[in-house]
Amino acid sequence: MPKKILDIFVEGPARGKGRHRSDPKIKWVHGKPKAYLVNYACPKSKAYEKTIRNYLIGEKITLSQMPISVTMTECRKIPKSYPRWKEKLAYLGYFLPTSIPDLDNITKAAWDALNGLVWVDDAQVVNNVCDKVFERVEGLRLRVEELDAMPVTISSKKDADEYLSSLNTSVDELIA
Repeated sequence: MPKKILDIFVEGPARGKGRHRSDPKIKWVHGKPKAYLVNYACPKSKAYEKTIRNYLIGEKITLSQMPISVTMTECRKIPKSYPRWKEKLAYLGYFLPTSIPDLDNITKAAWDALNGLVWVDDAQVVNNVCDKVFERVEGLRLRVEELDAMPVTISSKKDADEYLSSLNTSVDELIA
């Protein structure tokens, strides 16, 4: 049975991960100009990642090394331009938000924010369910669970047996 690690709601509009930026610079070396680029992360993306991390303050979280499942829902407010009938149908799920930011960019921002705090690296995420819905409160709902599968870092049968002993089984019993 999966073990819940985190279940939070980050209020405010969700933000997708922006592209890295580059600025051309010139440096003088031995009296001659030398051009180079300075690369940096999108400041708005960094701010949104910090917002997500701030919601983790006070949460009892242990850094996981296990395979992870993430369920993410972006909640958007219904546009004020919608007439009453369309608003009600949107809350019932008959209209869904199909505008930017894209779910994949929101996922990148959220996962980067959780790296090193909830999991070691987002490569541990083996199951991901995302959706965008209309809600009365705008924000991003994140639920993270550890799965019962063994991490691929287990490289010996002895280590696998040690892990499986907590489940009252062994490698030999499972592959028999």
